[in-house]
Amino acid sequence: MSLISNRGLIDLNELSSTVTETLMNAVAKTKGKRAPIAVAVALLLLGRTLLKKNLPPKHLRHIPYVTFWTVIRNVVLLKMPIRTLFETMSGPLVESNDGLYLRPERTGWVVHVSHPQLVKQVFLKTDTFPKVPTQSLKGSMLIDFVGTSNILFQNIGPEWKKHRRLANPAFHRAMPVQLFGAAGLEMIDMLDEKYPGDTFTLDFHDLMERSTLDIIGRAGFDFEFNAIKDKHSKWKEVYDEIVLSYRNPLHVMFPILDQKYRWLIPGRRAEYKRMYEFRNMLEEVIDHKRQLLKENRDLGIEEAERDLLTLMLEGELRGEGALTKDELIGDLAIFFVAGHDTTANAMNSTIYWLCRHPEVQEKAREEINRVLCPEGPEPQYDIIPTLAQTKELFYVYQIMKESLRMSGPVNSLVTPRVAQDNLDFNGTLIPKGTLVSVNLFDLHHNPHVWKDPFVFNPDRFADGAEADINARNGLAWTPFSNGTRQCIGMQFSLAEQKVLLAMLLRRYEFSLPEGSIHAERFITNNHVVASPIDLNITFKRRF
Repeated sequence: MSLISNRGLIDLNELSSTVTETLMNAVAKTKGKRAPIAVAVALLLLGRTLLKKNLPPKHLRHIPYVTFWTVIRNVVLLKMPIRTLFETMSGPLVESNDGLYLRPERTGWVVHVSHPQLVKQVFLKTDTFPKVPTQSLKGSMLIDFVGTSNILFQNIGPEWKKHRRLANPAFHRAMPVQLFGAAGLEMIDMLDEKYPGDTFTLDFHDLMERSTLDIIGRAGFDFEFNAIKDKHSKWKEVYDEIVLSYRNPLHVMFPILDQKYRWLIPGRRAEYKRMYEFRNMLEEVIDHKRQLLKENRDLGIEEAERDLLTLMLEGELRGEGALTKDELIGDLAIFFVAGHDTTANAMNSTIYWLCRHPEVQEKAREEINRVLCPEGPEPQYDIIPTLAQTKELFYVYQIMKESLRMSGPVNSLVTPRVAQDNLDFNGTLIPKGTLVSVNLFDLHHNPHVWKDPFVFNPDRFADGAEADINARNGLAWTPFSNGTRQCIGMQFSLAEQKVLLAMLLRRYEFSLPEGSIHAERFITNNHVVASPIDLNITFKRRF
């Protein structure tokens, strides 16, 4: 007996019948005996609870929805990849309902939107759609890691401005391309040493995780993870465990496990211990940096290459603002959460699509050599692009944009918004107080917005092409959010990707190995920040 309807949703009649049948069987087995009334009542209450949990509140049922148990089945139990979830669960609703539907999340029932005009309202009208209060997020491991007073979770106001005032100068200085390039050279040297042959295959996701972790450690607070050289370095393994722990789908969907029953789960207690160990390390780094600045030590580092923490603390000393130690720890943790895995997975996506489209890969390589080697034949040594040169990589940027559309690292907003007024969108009422989230995967694959949305085509982002046309009718491409709350590290991430891509594409040709599970499609997990599953890539040295 299937409980899934032809829309991919749980059929409530079937579920009700199943509960009733279970109850009747339990009673029938007691024939000739005194019926266990308490058991029967308990089963009835269980059935009612299951049915109630499965449905959204009555005042929201006019909006097409995915039921609670469908989400649990597909996301938690079956662990469907994000594209499979789209095809079986949300895609039909996106296509037939103006990109609008309802689904359950840890904060409650949330309206997911993927229509460019409504996306624009959610992102730009921050008074109408403020972030959900941080109190509703408490009790999760992610919040325990980053805190509630940080640059990401605060609504626009005095507290948010306090964080942004110190962080803005750090992120809007010239990008540290030499730091990015040094990490690129270190990565290439490691590959030369570990894989001496002309052709080799490796776990590309692991390589990008290690490389971007070293970069964010150095650029964020001048800390050495040593992840490129040693994949088992202590702090890399601690951080990896934290990421896996706070993304655990079971704990995300059932926050009560962390809020009330963590003490019953030894493994979870150990994970929390590691998380607090990492926070303590950040605290020690902050104390050390503050002491150096108080002693007025000038390390002779150009501003563009200084770490973010140093720049923020220097701003604090100039009277531009002040954060408590806990707030600084929270902001540093946010920089990791928002800037490490996202950049690594953006690189994964771009290299994957270049493997699938070797003609695009070669065209990108030609542009890189034309920009980096303008005076003649391509030299047989590594070159770190300058900041000015990265801005001339127009076709590479088109590839990056299309990769972010096709399989961007972030699938939906980390924290939903709260509608402050009733909103009528094309005849569908979104009541005041409703939680709303922009579903980036749905938006970037909405067939009413993008032609052939699952076809990789960097030319969409050429001047005057499809992306520019879409931009006239709302927000159709928003991998970094948009408006006042746009990702503060967007330019940092884009510059980092350009430098690494330029260096890697000059050094290697990339392809998928025979038998790759990604031969037909890019397979990722279904986390909010999606990572590829078993992404092995074959490298062929060019010099």
